[in-house]
Amino acid sequence: MYRPPIFPCDQNILLEKNGKELSEFSKNDISNKYVAKVKPGKHSLVIPLGAKAHLTIYDKLLENLSPGNYELTLTDISGLTWSETIII
Repeated sequence: MYRPPIFPCDQNILLEKNGKELSEFSKNDISNKYVAKVKPGKHSLVIPLGAKAHLTIYDKLLENLSPGNYELTLTDISGLTWSETIII
């Protein structure tokens, strides 16, 4: 996975991580739920088929978000995307 932007539903991007940043994602901030494990890889974050995990993202830009609906979008290396709404 690479480039997970987080943005309010009005489409202004608040935070975007590149492959190098994701490859440095702390294993302590990944809580895997199944046998297939999400983990930092050489070039990005590796999310195998069937994996499920809770990721904790620390960033100053996220500290004082206004209440509302935000969207997290994950894009894999093939260009496929998955989105989830986050309500604060």
